This record gives sequence, structure tokens and C-alpha cells, in this order.
Amino acid sequence: MAGAFRRTSRLVVLDTSALMSLYDKIPVFELIEEAIGAYRCVVPSCVKDELLKHARGPSIRKAKAALLALELVSKRCVETACPSRSPVDDAVIAVAKEMSALLATMDLEMARRARRSGVPVLVYRSSKRRFISFVEV
Repeated sequence: MAGAFRRTSRLVVLDTSALMSLYDKIPVFELIEEAIGAYRCVVPSCVKDELLKHARGPSIRKAKAALLALELVSKRCVETACPSRSPVDDAVIAVAKEMSALLATMDLEMARRARRSGVPVLVYRSSKRRFISFVEV
């Protein structure tokens, strides 16, 4: 299935769960490239806002993860606007759909919702230590 991704899309929208996993030493950017080849990552502004909220929150671990994610996003990704007044997950799915982009996430429920909306999804599989296409609907 990765071959289909190689032909159809080079934009990848990253959600909060994928970005927070960078703190756990998961090389998200590299693993996505391994799965689909060269790509441009896109981070919706509502994801960035969510990361800022985590960075200021009471959990030290989440704050450190969010700060690392924000630093890397500023260097490697393009920011785009979110649809106003939408819950973050809905907005991220809408952005991916509007841009005809892949969605990279660690959140299986979000992956299911995105697939039902027609958005191609990459999910991280810890057992395989890589991102794979998510085809379950």
C-alpha cells in the first residue's frame, strides 16, 4: 500500500499525538519518509495551539514533549490555518482532506474517523517500529 501513497501524495498533516511521540525517541519525520518517500509536513495551527497548551500545562513530561515538538515543527513543517470553531481532531481531518494530504497519527480512533472521511492515514506501529498505511474503516 505504501506504493499507492508514493504516487498520490507528498503532503503529510501531522497531529498532536504524532508530534508528542518525538519525545519518546520515535523518529517520526524519518519514518514517514521511509514509508512514503520525500514529503512536506503540514501542521494545522490548532495542533500548534494544542502543543502550546501542553507546554504550559502541569505535566512536566507533556511540557517537555510539546516544547520539543514545537521546536522541530518550526524547523521542518509548514503551518496552515484550521477551520474555525471545530474540535481539533475534526479540524485536522478537514485540513488533510482539503489539502488532499495524508494524515500521520498515533491515535487509532482518529485514524478510523479520517479513513471514513476518505483521508489516507499513516499510523505508527510500535511492533514494527514504522508507519504503515491504515486501511481499517
